[in-house]
Amino acid sequence: MRAVTIEKKYNVGDTYKYFLCSDLHIDSPEHDRKLLVKELDYAVKNNADIFIGGDVWDFILNGDRKRFTSSRVKYSGEDAQINFAIDDAVKFLTPYAQNIKVILCGNHETSMMKFHSLDPLALLIDRLNETPDVDIEYLGYQGYIRLRYTYGKGNHCQSFDIKAHHGTGGNSEITKGTITLNRFMNTHIADLYWNGHTHSKVILPDENCTYLDQNGVIKMRSRKGIITGAYVLPTHHESTKRNKKAKPYHYSYGDSIRTLQASGGVMVEHEFLAIKEPMTVRIIS
Repeated sequence: MRAVTIEKKYNVGDTYKYFLCSDLHIDSPEHDRKLLVKELDYAVKNNADIFIGGDVWDFILNGDRKRFTSSRVKYSGEDAQINFAIDDAVKFLTPYAQNIKVILCGNHETSMMKFHSLDPLALLIDRLNETPDVDIEYLGYQGYIRLRYTYGKGNHCQSFDIKAHHGTGGNSEITKGTITLNRFMNTHIADLYWNGHTHSKVILPDENCTYLDQNGVIKMRSRKGIITGAYVLPTHHESTKRNKKAKPYHYSYGDSIRTLQASGGVMVEHEFLAIKEPMTVRIIS
């Protein structure tokens, strides 16, 4: 587990924005490139830092007996599928690289490491970091992101801690991953808890907790929990029927008992209304 600190200066009236997204699956035949471009463009337009929470790729290759079918080969005609997928990701993400600050590893990337002894995210980040003014941190499967703000004159600091974890478990059609997120919130201390993985999009109601500060004063701290959605179109062509006119069905990865999956990321805003007052935090879906 790693921790990354992002330093910021603030003055009264300043607002900082952070766009959190996960489960891009950019090499999937069902990848929703239109939505991803729309949201990343919006983040850049609003000068938001971008955090990516894992599963940049699908990487469902012909050695995957559980999920591979020939229809899932996006880069047809390419023997070096992994190389081509990394090249494609570099080309796509380079225009956004100056805003990208942190990338997590997802279960699809860890599967690559397990079965192919290759870390595609390390290669992706190294290549993106060759671009001028780009410094992307590789957080791993989970870790802390500390946003540390110093008042312009240097006499006051505030921090906001994000506990990020790609996520675990299945699709969680009923609970939408909230049970896992709540367990996560009970075992770590942070201001914001962030999961992906389940292809759900959830923003939990704020929880207020009391604590005793270093001066013995009882104070209240707000905790927030979010799960970011996936960039996967809710359609899949039935591959088991030899019917060229078969229409797409509305389920994911060909599994007809699965419900529709939520899409898109979440914007987090920090606004400073006074010098020594806690920042105002807003989460926008």
